Amino acid sequence: MKTTGLVLCAALVLGACASPQKSPDAELAARIKQEIAQTEGIGSARSVNVETAKGVVILSGFIGTEKQKNDAAQTALKVSGVQQVFNNIQVLNRSSGQ
Repeated sequence: MKTTGLVLCAALVLGACASPQKSPDAELAARIKQEIAQTEGIGSARSVNVETAKGVVILSGFIGTEKQKNDAAQTALKVSGVQQVFNNIQVLNRSSGQ
């Protein structure tokens, strides 16, 4: 009985120490978010939300210009594993086409 308790305790400790693996969708979303953040001219990627499901990407949030919106979608399309992008980002400054 005591041995069973020790084995169970050890299993719980080892399980808690193991790093949880991200799902493929979460990993893809993280890569897209990183690429958008590193793309010159897009600005802050914190305002862009990225959701993924089996290679389908939905971008949402707010961004400064139409060009930045389009650049974000093009950047997402270039990431390996992306099949399709739905760009639902809202442009804050419609008067500026930059």
